[in-house]
Amino acid sequence: MRNQASVQPNARMLMNTDEDRKVKVWKPFFKLIATVRLPYWWIALCLVATLSQGSIALLYPQYVQKILAGDISQGTMWITIALLFGIGLTVSLVQFVASITSAKISLKFRKLIWEHLIHLPVPYYDANKPREMISRTTDDTTKLSDLFARDLGNAISSIYLLIGTFVILFSYDWRLAFVEALIIPLIIVLGIINGRLSFKWTNRVQASLAQLTEFLSELLLNIPLIKTFTKENREDKRGKELIDKLYITRLMYEVITKTLLLMNELISVLQTIIVIVLGIYLVSKDIITLPIWIAFYLYAQGLTSTVTVVMSAWTNLKTCQGAARRITEISMEPTEPYDAVSQAKEINGDLLFENVTFKYAENNILTNVSFIIPHGKVTAIIGPSGAGKSTIFNLVERFYKPDTGEIKMGDHSIDDYNLQEWRKSIGCVSQETKLFSGTIRDNITYGIDREIKEDEIICAARAASAWDFITAFDNGLDTEVGEVGSKLSGGQRQRIAIARVILKDPEYVLLDEATSNLDAEAGYLVNQALKKLCVGRTTIIIAHQLATIEAADQIIILSDEQVSGTGNHESLLESNALYKRMIDIQQGI
Repeated sequence: MRNQASVQPNARMLMNTDEDRKVKVWKPFFKLIATVRLPYWWIALCLVATLSQGSIALLYPQYVQKILAGDISQGTMWITIALLFGIGLTVSLVQFVASITSAKISLKFRKLIWEHLIHLPVPYYDANKPREMISRTTDDTTKLSDLFARDLGNAISSIYLLIGTFVILFSYDWRLAFVEALIIPLIIVLGIINGRLSFKWTNRVQASLAQLTEFLSELLLNIPLIKTFTKENREDKRGKELIDKLYITRLMYEVITKTLLLMNELISVLQTIIVIVLGIYLVSKDIITLPIWIAFYLYAQGLTSTVTVVMSAWTNLKTCQGAARRITEISMEPTEPYDAVSQAKEINGDLLFENVTFKYAENNILTNVSFIIPHGKVTAIIGPSGAGKSTIFNLVERFYKPDTGEIKMGDHSIDDYNLQEWRKSIGCVSQETKLFSGTIRDNITYGIDREIKEDEIICAARAASAWDFITAFDNGLDTEVGEVGSKLSGGQRQRIAIARVILKDPEYVLLDEATSNLDAEAGYLVNQALKKLCVGRTTIIIAHQLATIEAADQIIILSDEQVSGTGNHESLLESNALYKRMIDIQQGI
């Protein structure tokens, strides 16, 4: 088996510069684009619409010039009116098509990212916060969709306008056109600077906003705890510090970008003054006519805005660079190997841990652990906190892989079994039961792929000692449980979780201290339900209660990263000092 512990990034890999990341992001990003299958016809329609808008904008000043020169023929007037209508129509058309295209692209990206996120392994979520994943699925995809739907078409259309405008300007008078040619680079340089600074400060603003959002989310969920310890003033201060940090970062962003915008406006004013002064001089010397100068002025005004659009697209491209990198990084993460094994194998044998070593980050949890979990029996795992009990569950469910060693079922590694079939054979009830928003019925039947009859749900609820409290609700099985089951008590949530496992009818049952947070009455009812659940199944229990431990067919003691004893209650009392001490503590001896 591959030794994951040995796979460590070397120093050179850890010292990648920002430039390295920029080089590496775009190639895989374009591969991602090919996978997404963007609505290319709609993107092409956006491009056609924006080019049409640009073509009409190029024609309009020429007809204004004809009218000012005295050509008020019916044909010229009708074409001028048509061009005015055309400008308004194409502007609206571009906005409409761009909105639809952006929505379609967002849809494609979000579905792709969500499909990938839902199939990523658990260790990925240990290293990445869910709120960041939400941001990538919503905000980053919006930025990219706008880039393809709006900025791409605007940039191409503006470049077309820029070239066309300069051709026309030089046909009018080379001196005026030359002045424009000198001013345009200044606008371009400002645009490049704006793009770089916007990218840098946008990331800072987003980081500050994410930090504040995370802080507020955590604090608002723990209001009772804050009030219990009377820490309102402390948390008020911490919150205000983060709000101030966001304000200062946002203020700096606005100052920098608005200063650059002011400089751009000043250049535009300078351009207008030069065109007016030079134009008056050329008209006074009869080098050009007044209508030509007016047409030139109209083109010159449009030229500045055209370059601004191109540089705005450049700025947005720089801003989207971070979004592209984040989305690409997700898409490059390997998903769980659901289809790696297609051949079905019977899942009903003993589980063997052979010299299994596992660590979280740099912390060793298990070291060369070996034991057998017999099929059809109840095995209790006990040990001090942090001994690796829950880790064994995670390894059995294949959320993680051992760093060294192997977990087998009979003669086969558990990795030789189809992952989905493997997890379908396992049912788990933990001490912190997770329910989804929806009804009790939805939660009991969650994860069941076949058609389920009403009688089956009722039988599962009765077996889980849940039917009495379910029928006490006005809506019975159709009662809403609230967010994460907030409308139910801990015992009720546990019994719904047990009913869900009973309905699933798995070969293996994992019970992670399922009654540790319950009162005596709820604990009794849950224990009765668990006894029914475990009958005839291979059951692994993380247990602290003496009654549960004594009833187990096998007990495994974990201590100091290793197995310090295996046997039943009687044999361990005689042979294992740690076990005897734990039992004595429970009995108050």
